[in-house]
Amino acid sequence: MWVKAMKAMKVILFGTSKHLRHVYDVVCQDDDTVLSIVYPDNRKHTDKVMGLITFAQEKNIPTIVQPMKRDIGSFFKQIERLKPDIGVVWSYSQIIPLSIIHLFPKGLINFHGAYLPHYRGANVLNWVLVNGETETGVTLHYIDEGIDTGDILAQKKVSISHTDDAYTLSNKLETEAIHLFTEIWPKLKNGTIQGTPQDHSEATYYKRRTWEDGEINWCKTAIDIYNLVRALVRPFPGAFFRYRERIYQVWKASICDTISRDFPCGQIIEINDLSGHMKVQTSRGIIQLETVECEGQPISLAQHFHSGITLHFQSINQFRQ
Repeated sequence: MWVKAMKAMKVILFGTSKHLRHVYDVVCQDDDTVLSIVYPDNRKHTDKVMGLITFAQEKNIPTIVQPMKRDIGSFFKQIERLKPDIGVVWSYSQIIPLSIIHLFPKGLINFHGAYLPHYRGANVLNWVLVNGETETGVTLHYIDEGIDTGDILAQKKVSISHTDDAYTLSNKLETEAIHLFTEIWPKLKNGTIQGTPQDHSEATYYKRRTWEDGEINWCKTAIDIYNLVRALVRPFPGAFFRYRERIYQVWKASICDTISRDFPCGQIIEINDLSGHMKVQTSRGIIQLETVECEGQPISLAQHFHSGITLHFQSINQFRQ
């Protein structure tokens, strides 16, 4: 029995993620062609994009910058001239206009770092940890005119352990995402996979996080603060608090077994002379700060604080979604 050969695909990659390199490897295993790598104007000077540009140069792949909305006409013509079949998007910070989406006969495929329709929107890797979820996922879906609303091609649930942070969870999700893409790419080529509409009634949306969202509110619970800290470890900017007009970033914390006493929220209970760890009262439980920097420099907590000091939440921004 003869097997019909799959037509070679002409592909454009969109994104800022180093993992587009893995997508390139999957796409180019056969005779498919990556026509260009597109990156957004609002990220063009970042280290990630500069790394992608270097990769593109090594592979002799042209790069294109998606401009801001007012200059979209020239961008449309650049994509149109390439006559692509399909686009693949990973970690992209600008909206791709519907006019551009329509230039891809086989659609634009997006990697989303959550189990849609839950956690649509921005910074969902951080939000699932802030919210203390025990499970998330990765989803490959078509891009349409909405935000993460397109039909789902494949998805996989991923467990979140109590010790996971943004770095470890990101690695888990990226590994599963590449596995999913490797599985569905041949099916996309031969047309044996179709998208499944999302149940929009189950959708949840999350806003883009700002630096101010990382401020520690000592009147939240110890588990809430622990979740915030692990959600914002490097390469993210870190959870932080203010004291005497200085910014302190918390990179590691834990929840104490110590019985919480009747102290006000934010009061420093103890600084351990041996470990250097600092215990702080919350609305429920005690949080132990273990690795702290002051404005980017490692510090000894005992040299900056002492028992009895009360730390205050000073930002006007609360955790919002």
